[in-house]
Amino acid sequence: MHDYAIDFGKRRTVNAIIIGVYILVALIALICLNNWLKDEINEIVNEMMSQLTPKISLSTTRIFIKIVLSTFIPGIGIGLFYALYDRILWKCGCFVRIHKIPNLNGKWIAEVSSPMKGRYKPKIKMTIKQTWNKIQVNGTSEHNTSTSSESASILEQHGVMYFSYSYRIQQMGGQCYQGFNSLEIKDDELIGQYFSAKDVVNKFENCFSKKKQ
Repeated sequence: MHDYAIDFGKRRTVNAIIIGVYILVALIALICLNNWLKDEINEIVNEMMSQLTPKISLSTTRIFIKIVLSTFIPGIGIGLFYALYDRILWKCGCFVRIHKIPNLNGKWIAEVSSPMKGRYKPKIKMTIKQTWNKIQVNGTSEHNTSTSSESASILEQHGVMYFSYSYRIQQMGGQCYQGFNSLEIKDDELIGQYFSAKDVVNKFENCFSKKKQ
Protein backbone atom coordinates (compact mmCIF):
# COMPACT_ATOMS: atom_id res chain seq x y z
CA MET A 1 0.00 0.00 0.00
CA HIS A 2 1.08 3.59 -0.59
CA ASP A 3 0.17 7.08 0.61
CA TYR A 4 -2.62 9.10 -0.96
CA ALA A 5 -3.27 12.81 -0.80
CA ILE A 6 -6.31 14.49 0.71
CA ASP A 7 -6.94 18.07 1.75
CA PHE A 8 -4.20 18.82 4.30
CA GLY A 9 -6.57 20.60 6.65
CA LYS A 10 -8.70 17.47 7.07
CA ARG A 11 -5.84 15.32 8.33
CA ARG A 12 -4.66 18.12 10.60
CA THR A 13 -8.15 18.52 12.07
CA VAL A 14 -8.58 14.79 12.63
CA ASN A 15 -5.14 14.48 14.23
CA ALA A 16 -5.97 17.31 16.63
CA ILE A 17 -9.28 15.65 17.55
CA ILE A 18 -7.58 12.28 18.13
CA ILE A 19 -4.98 13.81 20.44
CA GLY A 20 -7.63 15.81 22.31
CA VAL A 21 -9.91 12.81 22.79
CA TYR A 22 -7.03 10.63 23.94
CA ILE A 23 -5.76 13.20 26.45
CA LEU A 24 -9.26 13.54 27.91
CA VAL A 25 -9.75 9.77 28.18
CA ALA A 26 -6.25 9.27 29.58
CA LEU A 27 -6.78 11.90 32.29
CA ILE A 28 -10.09 10.37 33.33
CA ALA A 29 -8.55 6.89 33.38
CA LEU A 30 -5.57 8.02 35.45
CA ILE A 31 -7.80 9.76 37.98
CA CYS A 32 -10.04 6.70 38.29
CA LEU A 33 -7.12 4.31 38.63
CA ASN A 34 -5.44 6.53 41.19
CA ASN A 35 -8.60 6.58 43.31
CA TRP A 36 -9.50 2.89 42.95
CA LEU A 37 -6.07 1.28 43.09
CA LYS A 38 -3.99 3.74 45.08
CA ASP A 39 -3.12 1.35 47.91
CA GLU A 40 -2.49 -1.60 45.57
CA ILE A 41 -0.22 0.44 43.29
CA ASN A 42 1.78 1.79 46.21
CA GLU A 43 2.24 -1.72 47.58
CA ILE A 44 3.47 -3.03 44.22
CA VAL A 45 5.84 -0.09 43.76
CA ASN A 46 7.24 -0.48 47.26
CA GLU A 47 7.86 -4.18 46.75
CA MET A 48 9.52 -3.73 43.36
CA MET A 49 11.76 -0.89 44.38
CA SER A 50 12.80 -2.45 47.68
CA GLN A 51 14.33 -5.29 45.65
CA LEU A 52 15.70 -3.34 42.69
CA THR A 53 16.97 -0.16 44.31
CA PRO A 54 17.40 -0.63 48.04
CA LYS A 55 19.73 2.36 48.35
CA ILE A 56 17.31 4.84 46.78
CA SER A 57 14.74 6.53 48.97
CA LEU A 58 11.10 5.64 48.45
CA SER A 59 10.11 9.23 47.66
CA THR A 60 12.78 9.44 44.95
CA THR A 61 11.57 6.14 43.53
CA ARG A 62 7.99 7.33 43.31
CA ILE A 63 9.02 10.53 41.57
CA PHE A 64 11.06 8.53 39.07
CA ILE A 65 8.18 6.15 38.33
CA LYS A 66 5.75 9.02 37.86
CA ILE A 67 8.12 10.68 35.39
CA VAL A 68 8.47 7.44 33.42
CA LEU A 69 4.73 6.77 33.36
CA SER A 70 3.82 10.34 32.44
CA THR A 71 6.39 10.35 29.63
CA PHE A 72 5.95 6.97 27.95
CA ILE A 73 2.39 5.83 28.58
CA PRO A 74 0.68 8.81 26.85
CA GLY A 75 2.93 8.38 23.80
CA ILE A 76 2.22 4.66 23.58
CA GLY A 77 -1.49 5.27 24.10
CA ILE A 78 -1.68 7.88 21.35
CA GLY A 79 0.19 5.55 19.00
CA LEU A 80 -2.18 2.65 19.69
CA PHE A 81 -5.26 4.84 19.39
CA TYR A 82 -4.04 6.34 16.11
CA ALA A 83 -3.32 2.86 14.73
CA LEU A 84 -6.88 1.85 15.62
CA TYR A 85 -8.20 4.99 13.93
CA ASP A 86 -6.07 4.40 10.83
CA ARG A 87 -7.47 0.88 10.38
CA ILE A 88 -11.03 1.05 11.66
CA LEU A 89 -12.35 4.20 13.33
CA TRP A 90 -11.92 6.54 10.35
CA LYS A 91 -14.71 4.61 8.58
CA CYS A 92 -17.21 5.23 11.40
CA GLY A 93 -20.02 7.66 10.73
CA CYS A 94 -19.08 10.23 13.37
CA PHE A 95 -15.58 10.64 11.89
CA VAL A 96 -16.77 10.51 8.26
CA ARG A 97 -19.00 13.51 8.96
CA ILE A 98 -15.85 15.41 9.99
CA HIS A 99 -13.36 14.46 7.27
CA LYS A 100 -15.82 13.47 4.47
CA ILE A 101 -13.35 11.01 2.93
CA PRO A 102 -15.27 8.12 1.31
CA ASN A 103 -14.53 4.52 2.17
CA LEU A 104 -13.59 2.85 -1.14
CA ASN A 105 -12.66 -0.53 0.31
CA GLY A 106 -14.08 -3.46 -1.60
CA LYS A 107 -14.39 -5.06 -5.02
CA TRP A 108 -15.49 -3.06 -8.05
CA ILE A 109 -16.50 -4.20 -11.54
CA ALA A 110 -16.61 -2.14 -14.76
CA GLU A 111 -17.08 -2.52 -18.49
CA VAL A 112 -14.70 -0.11 -20.18
CA SER A 113 -15.81 1.68 -23.34
CA SER A 114 -13.77 3.48 -25.99
CA PRO A 115 -14.80 6.46 -28.15
CA MET A 116 -13.63 4.45 -31.18
CA LYS A 117 -16.45 2.37 -32.68
CA GLY A 118 -16.02 -1.36 -32.70
CA ARG A 119 -13.16 -1.26 -30.23
CA TYR A 120 -12.80 -4.10 -27.75
CA LYS A 121 -14.54 -3.39 -24.43
CA PRO A 122 -12.82 -5.28 -21.64
CA LYS A 123 -14.41 -6.00 -18.29
CA ILE A 124 -12.23 -4.95 -15.39
CA LYS A 125 -12.30 -6.14 -11.80
CA MET A 126 -10.77 -3.79 -9.29
CA THR A 127 -9.97 -4.36 -5.61
CA ILE A 128 -9.32 -1.37 -3.37
CA LYS A 129 -7.66 -1.60 0.04
CA GLN A 130 -7.78 1.65 1.98
CA THR A 131 -6.84 2.94 5.42
CA TRP A 132 -6.82 6.52 6.66
CA ASN A 133 -3.25 7.03 5.44
CA LYS A 134 -2.71 4.48 2.66
CA ILE A 135 -4.42 2.93 -0.33
CA GLN A 136 -3.80 0.31 -2.99
CA VAL A 137 -5.70 -0.52 -6.16
CA ASN A 138 -5.28 -3.86 -7.93
CA GLY A 139 -7.02 -4.41 -11.24
CA THR A 140 -7.45 -7.48 -13.42
CA SER A 141 -8.89 -7.99 -16.89
CA GLU A 142 -8.77 -10.72 -19.49
CA HIS A 143 -5.34 -9.74 -20.81
CA ASN A 144 -3.53 -7.82 -18.06
CA THR A 145 -3.18 -6.87 -14.41
CA SER A 146 -2.52 -3.46 -12.90
CA THR A 147 -1.32 -2.01 -9.60
CA SER A 148 -1.59 1.58 -8.44
CA SER A 149 1.58 3.58 -7.86
CA GLU A 150 2.51 6.40 -5.48
CA SER A 151 0.54 9.16 -7.24
CA ALA A 152 -2.95 8.90 -5.73
CA SER A 153 -5.41 11.39 -4.28
CA ILE A 154 -8.98 11.77 -3.04
CA LEU A 155 -9.79 15.45 -3.44
CA GLU A 156 -12.90 17.60 -3.78
CA GLN A 157 -13.17 19.86 -6.82
CA HIS A 158 -16.13 22.22 -7.21
CA GLY A 159 -18.24 20.17 -4.83
CA VAL A 160 -17.42 16.83 -6.50
CA MET A 161 -15.13 14.20 -4.94
CA TYR A 162 -12.57 12.58 -7.27
CA PHE A 163 -10.35 9.56 -6.83
CA SER A 164 -7.26 9.83 -9.06
CA TYR A 165 -4.27 7.54 -9.30
CA SER A 166 -1.55 6.39 -11.65
CA TYR A 167 -0.89 2.72 -12.17
CA ARG A 168 1.38 0.22 -13.87
CA ILE A 169 -0.12 -2.37 -16.22
CA GLN A 170 1.46 -5.76 -16.80
CA GLN A 171 0.23 -7.54 -19.93
CA MET A 172 0.10 -11.31 -20.26
CA GLY A 173 2.86 -11.18 -22.86
CA GLY A 174 5.18 -9.35 -20.51
CA GLN A 175 4.91 -5.76 -21.78
CA CYS A 176 4.50 -3.02 -19.13
CA TYR A 177 3.17 0.51 -19.50
CA GLN A 178 1.79 3.35 -17.38
CA GLY A 179 -1.76 4.60 -17.06
CA PHE A 180 -3.81 7.18 -15.18
CA ASN A 181 -7.33 7.02 -13.77
CA SER A 182 -9.52 9.93 -12.71
CA LEU A 183 -12.86 8.81 -11.27
CA GLU A 184 -15.79 10.73 -9.86
CA ILE A 185 -17.07 9.17 -6.64
CA LYS A 186 -20.85 8.69 -6.58
CA ASP A 187 -22.05 6.48 -3.73
CA ASP A 188 -21.36 2.94 -5.00
CA GLU A 189 -20.06 4.04 -8.40
CA LEU A 190 -16.74 5.37 -9.71
CA ILE A 191 -17.26 7.15 -13.01
CA GLY A 192 -14.68 8.72 -15.28
CA GLN A 193 -11.82 8.29 -17.72
CA TYR A 194 -8.54 6.49 -17.73
CA PHE A 195 -5.55 6.98 -19.94
CA SER A 196 -2.89 4.49 -20.97
CA ALA A 197 0.47 4.98 -22.67
CA LYS A 198 0.64 1.78 -24.68
CA ASP A 199 2.27 2.71 -28.01
CA VAL A 200 0.11 5.85 -28.22
CA VAL A 201 -1.95 7.58 -25.59
CA ASN A 202 -5.39 5.97 -25.37
CA LYS A 203 -8.42 7.37 -23.61
CA PHE A 204 -11.26 5.20 -22.31
CA GLU A 205 -14.51 5.71 -20.44
CA ASN A 206 -15.49 3.49 -17.53
CA CYS A 207 -18.03 3.16 -14.75
CA PHE A 208 -17.09 0.95 -11.82
CA SER A 209 -19.91 -0.41 -9.68
CA LYS A 210 -19.18 -1.66 -6.19
CA LYS A 211 -19.78 -5.37 -5.81
CA LYS A 212 -22.09 -6.20 -2.93
CA GLN A 213 -20.26 -8.14 -0.22
